[in-house]
Amino acid sequence: MEVRLAELLRFVAANEGASTARAAKSLGMAQSELGRLLAILGDDAAVGGLGLVGIREDGSRRCLQLNAQGRAWLEQHA
Repeated sequence: MEVRLAELLRFVAANEGASTARAAKSLGMAQSELGRLLAILGDDAAVGGLGLVGIREDGSRRCLQLNAQGRAWLEQHA
């Protein structure tokens, strides 16, 4: 799971504003897996989210963005 989390985090950093559909397709994962990973990388308190990735609504699309904590984490662990 850690590998998939890292892949998703790097994808978001490289593709700021990409939709969740594009992320899932590009990374070869189901929307359900993407949702679970985003809960961990996001700020979902129910699962102890890390607060590294944000999701913004753009009409009917859900777009991914790396927040300041995510950028700092990537810089430290690059």
